Amino acid sequence: MVDDAKIATIFSLLKKAGDFKSLEEACLEVARELLIAVLAVYDKMLMAHRPKGYRVVGFRSRTISTRLGEITYKRRLYVKATKKRSRGNGKFLLDEVLGIRERSRVSAGLLKLVVALATRLPFRQAAEVLKEAGFPALSHGTVHAEVRRYGAEQVREQEAQRQKIFQEGQGESQGGKKVAILFIEADGVMVQSQGSEKRRQEIKVGVIHEGWESNGSGGRKLVNARVYIGIFEDGESFWEALSAEIAKHYDLTAEPIIVINGDGASWIQETSKDYFPKAIVQLDRFHLYRDIRCTFGKELAKDLIEVLRAGEVEVFLDTMESSIHLGFNREDRLKRKRLWLFCCKYRENLLDYRLRLPHKPEGLELYGLGAVETVVDKKVANRMKKRGMRWSPAGAAAMAALLMLRSNGELFTWLEASGSKEIPNPIKALKRNVEAIRDAAGEWLRGSVPALRGPHSSRPWVKVIRYLLNPSVT
Repeated sequence: MVDDAKIATIFSLLKKAGDFKSLEEACLEVARELLIAVLAVYDKMLMAHRPKGYRVVGFRSRTISTRLGEITYKRRLYVKATKKRSRGNGKFLLDEVLGIRERSRVSAGLLKLVVALATRLPFRQAAEVLKEAGFPALSHGTVHAEVRRYGAEQVREQEAQRQKIFQEGQGESQGGKKVAILFIEADGVMVQSQGSEKRRQEIKVGVIHEGWESNGSGGRKLVNARVYIGIFEDGESFWEALSAEIAKHYDLTAEPIIVINGDGASWIQETSKDYFPKAIVQLDRFHLYRDIRCTFGKELAKDLIEVLRAGEVEVFLDTMESSIHLGFNREDRLKRKRLWLFCCKYRENLLDYRLRLPHKPEGLELYGLGAVETVVDKKVANRMKKRGMRWSPAGAAAMAALLMLRSNGELFTWLEASGSKEIPNPIKALKRNVEAIRDAAGEWLRGSVPALRGPHSSRPWVKVIRYLLNPSVT
């Protein structure tokens, strides 16, 4: 039975409900008490189906924060009947069946909201926003811990997927989409470290897409873009993980044209060819042209870029080499020589990919690449790099994994799947017992809501409650 003081509080609020806010608060209180009543009924039903050899030794209370607010409920504690009792063999069937984690003070539904908010805001701000929105107050430490837990789970899934293909040789079935061309753009962003010997750590980012299409407002957008974000020990690990991700969605046995775009990092320009030998790898135009302008000056850079755009790689390199001695001083000449040597090293990657395609894919307009820069800035840097943030390796990996899910529009779906686990339900079909739950909850309300049978019983809101208790009676 619900505590009389709580019932009095509810109806005190209902009597004073002169505006929507106070009525909403009263309804939330009713919902919390109804949730407690349903949990009590469920716990009682589970007792009849407890595991063999277990007996009830009493009740224990538990307080947990939910999307409805904070609730305290009681459930039965079971221990295994043995000759010699030992600590640690007790269990709460209700918590196990409902998937409520041990020692957790936050419900799965509220946790998903917390994690999603924390991918947009710093942990302390996320906790403050939740409190201001009327949810139970959580410490920023709790928010941080839950982000780490969920993020680490996603990291483990990514690693298991990579190992399945590259260590165990169990590739994905080739039932993916067949495309004529596939674009891969890669980049990295450095974030500050804490609790590590390294001052900074790199988050690697990949963007996979099929080209461009009109966005309906005069611009264009990427076709079927997917983002891959994570922290990897080296370039090999990144390309293995990215290859595993691509294999989930595309049939690479169809041998599509693969174009890879990135800055001058060796893990992009060199290591990518180990995993996509036939790929067209190009130096990102933005980074390359920026470096040319900064090193050779505006006028000479204009000429160099025009020559390169025309496809004259040798002329471009010769002109660059002959201009080294024109530097203002020794330092300037060294900068010019370093850029020239860099361009010589990646001679094959200098040309724009559009000049190197074996054939133009039918029906597809081709444009310059560089979408990964926006992803790095808006999806990663805004959350992890600014405001003087520092990250432990595990924390950075966890947040990167969640940012990837959010960027692909999969965060809520994944959190929903992650929060639910297959638990053998001792009740074969809960649907068959819905009448028992409703009757028990209804009995509480009928005994605790005088308005259902008092002078206000004909009012519309009372009819709504009566209908909820028994839809067959109007």
